[in-house]
Amino acid sequence: MKLLRVPERIRATRVATRMMASVALATLLVGSLLTGVVIRQNRLADRTERLAEGTDLVSGLMALRVALFEEYSIQTLGQLGSEQGALEDSDASDAVTNARNATDTALTGLGDDAPFSMKLLADARQDLEKTGDGPLSQFRFESFDQLIEQALLGAISDIEALTVKIGDESAAAGLRQLTVLVGLSTSSQAMLLDATDYWFAEPEDQVATLSALAQETARFDDRVEELKALPPSSIRTKAIQTVGQGSGLDRAIQGQLDGTATDLRGGNLTLDLINTFSDGFMRAMELSPQVSEAGAELRSRSLARAAEARDLRNQAVLAAIAAMALSVAGSLAFARSISAPLKRLSEASRRVSGGDLHAEVPSPAGPPEVVEATLALNDTVTTLRLIEGKAKALAASDLDADVLNVPLQGGIGEAMSQSVRVLAESVAAGDALQLRLAHDATHDGLSGVYNRAAALAQLDAALGCGPAESVATAFIDLDGFKRINDGHGHAAGDDTLLEVGRRLERASGNRCRVARIGGDEFLLVFTTGTSAEALTCTHDAVRAIGSTPMPAPPFLTVTACAGFAVGRPGDDPRKLLRRADLAAYHAKASGSGSVAVYDNELHRYVTEQSETEAALRDAIRNDDGLELFFQPLVDSREGRPVGVEALLRWRRDRTRLVPPDEFIPIAERSELIDELDRWVFDAAMRQLSAWSHDPELSHLTMAINVSGRHLIQPQVIEDVSVALQRWAVNPRRLTLEVTETALVTDLDQMGLRLLELQQLGVRTSMDDFGTGFTGFAHLRSMPIDEIKIDRSLTSNLIEQPKERRLVNLVCEFAHFIGAHIVAEGVETAAQAEVMQDLGCHSLQGYHFARPLTADAATEWLRTRSRPAAAKARPADGGVPSIGALPPASKPSQPSAL
Repeated sequence: MKLLRVPERIRATRVATRMMASVALATLLVGSLLTGVVIRQNRLADRTERLAEGTDLVSGLMALRVALFEEYSIQTLGQLGSEQGALEDSDASDAVTNARNATDTALTGLGDDAPFSMKLLADARQDLEKTGDGPLSQFRFESFDQLIEQALLGAISDIEALTVKIGDESAAAGLRQLTVLVGLSTSSQAMLLDATDYWFAEPEDQVATLSALAQETARFDDRVEELKALPPSSIRTKAIQTVGQGSGLDRAIQGQLDGTATDLRGGNLTLDLINTFSDGFMRAMELSPQVSEAGAELRSRSLARAAEARDLRNQAVLAAIAAMALSVAGSLAFARSISAPLKRLSEASRRVSGGDLHAEVPSPAGPPEVVEATLALNDTVTTLRLIEGKAKALAASDLDADVLNVPLQGGIGEAMSQSVRVLAESVAAGDALQLRLAHDATHDGLSGVYNRAAALAQLDAALGCGPAESVATAFIDLDGFKRINDGHGHAAGDDTLLEVGRRLERASGNRCRVARIGGDEFLLVFTTGTSAEALTCTHDAVRAIGSTPMPAPPFLTVTACAGFAVGRPGDDPRKLLRRADLAAYHAKASGSGSVAVYDNELHRYVTEQSETEAALRDAIRNDDGLELFFQPLVDSREGRPVGVEALLRWRRDRTRLVPPDEFIPIAERSELIDELDRWVFDAAMRQLSAWSHDPELSHLTMAINVSGRHLIQPQVIEDVSVALQRWAVNPRRLTLEVTETALVTDLDQMGLRLLELQQLGVRTSMDDFGTGFTGFAHLRSMPIDEIKIDRSLTSNLIEQPKERRLVNLVCEFAHFIGAHIVAEGVETAAQAEVMQDLGCHSLQGYHFARPLTADAATEWLRTRSRPAAAKARPADGGVPSIGALPPASKPSQPSAL
């Protein structure tokens, strides 16, 4: 009979199906077991935790009941003692106050579980005090006590139900002990109250109150017997001893019931009777801690049982996972037992006896496929034997075993041969990674010195473990670093920072720690030595930076300034760093290579600057003291006014005129410059709008200086637009001036912003041209409508021919790019005539007019705008033609915004 060979694909599918079925079945079984165990243990943990919470509630309610009972008893005994002269009124009052405080504390401690509100209790006390009833009446006390008892019964009922569900004998015994002690404490209080009622009873009520006392005494005795029947414990022993402490009251009550004594009834309450009642009171009070102790013991047992349940749950989960793993492993083993017979179906596998690795494989024979299969099986058996030996050696951590040096064939053999090397390399790589991560967390990735976070941490540690005066820091800022990036590329800038870090470390040695805290800013942290030594080290470090050119192209020489500050009491790292930063700022003003110390004088200067900044902020926001002056611009040929420049002035406190060069830099260093610019925009456009309605002045333009810090921000476009729209001014009548120095700080952003202003219709002007670093190549590519020649070039125009040639070159270039030319600082007729000859379109300076108030400027502009004025030669400097301008004085011209 011919046997059909089943295709390999079908056989593989059947094996995979069996593997999946076995694994799925094992997983379902384990999952079912896991779910049941976890649910049961979770439920048990939840119930035991709720049992602990219920026990806390019972303890809290008993504490409230005892406190209320104490308040009532002290008030009653205190009243009796005061009436009989046995107690002072002040002693009784103090005891009542303390008892009330205890009641309030117990009631507050129950929170939302309180059986009645604090207001209800306070109202009851207040009503009693208003009616002069003295202590809480028995009716009111019993009302509150009944509320507490109802809450207690509910809480104990919940605990009993949970105990039954838990089925724990230890918890049941603890609950029994707690229930007996609660009943004993309650009966002890009730017996003392009934004895008190009997003492206060009228003759006609004596029989009834005595009967109630007898019943309560019997209940108390029953509770005592229940206590004695409890299993031995320390709490039971203490409770039995506490019961005996009220024996005086017990004898008195028993004598009254037997008719052998009358201590509870008499004309006066004797001191012995007070002591008798006090014994009962103390017994009732002493039972309360034992109830709390029993509750705490039950709570502890409950929490322990909850923890045990959680542990059992976790163990069940682990056991289930282990069982699942074993099931998967068994399933895989089962699948392998199926695949082995399938392999033996081939011609070569049948020649291997039972698949034993130690069996000898017959010589290859038959078709090429069978030969190949036989050879492959032989190689496989040999390889598996070596793998087995290698695995045992690796499992035993015997990395020197000979079997590990035996080479294996194929990819598996190569993988096994590399396993030891990979293991060792992985450990070494892990250690190296940890070291590198730790280093990167505290060091700057570019320069290799400490980073800002590490520097602040070092300062914080030093300030926290010793006197602040022993800590110092130096803030080092490189000079002109931005020009290195812009002119030579960021790679040159990175090389510079790296070399500066190296020089600082070499110069400082072990005297301090070097950190780069951002950009071109470095920090020296001194935690040892004197402040003088630290300052010397700072000077050494600054000199080292500029000692020689940088070693890499373009071989630049870099300089720096530093600010030095010593710690003060109450400093934190940021305060100290801030003072060093301020000192560095002032060092910049002294020139390259300078070091400034933050001392008392600098502190006073900074304080004055801060006060000026605050006053300027108030002036801007309250529109108080700020005023615009206007200096005319005249046509260079006709002498007719063509516009004005708005100049800001500030009268601080409405008296002293603060020079612009004092308050403008302060505003530039803060966010105030933006607000100040907006104020100027609005005030200037308001004035220009007013002149627009004057036929003689409607042609005038207005020039406004704008801060470079403000101009670089996109917000400036909206700020200008708002002012123009508010006062309905034609944008072409507004010219915004930006200084040459501000322009080169960021040519790309400045160019973009100037272009947006031109698109808005506003004219753009480069102010103070000739004082900065702008080249003609930069200027040609910038969207500039006007060039304003700086007064420094104008003032030397006559005396220095070189200056005249330079101005001529500027004018020719301005004509080439189609820019309007304004010469400022014109103070003489000769200067005006030369500027006219060189091709300047407009002139501005003291030769024509000083900066004027709005009213004075209006009058001046009207006078000079009339045709008759253009032909006249006024003595104050108005001109019909530049060649005939009269001389004028040369006062120093103030700075302007």
